[in-house]
This record gives sequence, structure tokens and C-alpha cells, in this order.
Amino acid sequence: MDPLPNQTGLIAPYTDPLFVTLGVGIQNYTCNSTTSNYASIGTVASLFDISCLRKSDFTKVQTKALKTWKKASAKTKATSIGATVGAPSLLGFVASPSGTGLSPNWDLTSLI
Repeated sequence: MDPLPNQTGLIAPYTDPLFVTLGVGIQNYTCNSTTSNYASIGTVASLFDISCLRKSDFTKVQTKALKTWKKASAKTKATSIGATVGAPSLLGFVASPSGTGLSPNWDLTSLI
């Protein structure tokens, strides 16, 4: 679904969701000193399928993941968070070239 021209808010989806996911990691940006435009310079992240979490777990999953990530050492990989939040399914992250930087592209095509 492409955004509408001059869109300032979210568009309500017109189809049912196929996945509900949780992303954990870091997106790094830099700013151009002349134009002040930002550009992504890399990502270290993992995506977990939380589509089948129980309702009671689902309402707390983002808080639990953030607390776990904040407590983790700098050497901890984002992939370790899944088991902690009850979502062991790891989905792929692909850095996708977009203009002058990188944009995250969560590639779920192998699961559809």
C-alpha cells in the first residue's frame, strides 16, 4: 500500500494482518552538516514473530523486550531477546539501499 500524497497520518489497513512482529535492535543515523538531513548508516536488529502470543503476553511484550535489551551487555546480540519474550521465531533483516542511505526492509517473503 503506497502512502497518499501529502499524507500526515497513518492509513487504516484495508486487509487483515499476516504477521505481528517485534523488532529489537539499533538503527544508526548520521546528519549532513550542511543540509541537516539524516541518513541511516547501518542497523543491528532482529525481528520476531509474535503473531501467536497469548493475549496476556502480548500486552507486555514490548515492555519486557525493552527492559531485557536495556539490561543486556553491549556484546549481547538482538537475536537473544526472542526466547526471553516467548517469541523464538527469528525473521530476516535486509538493509535496503534507498537514496543516499539505507532503509530497513523486513523480508517476510519466505514466510508467505
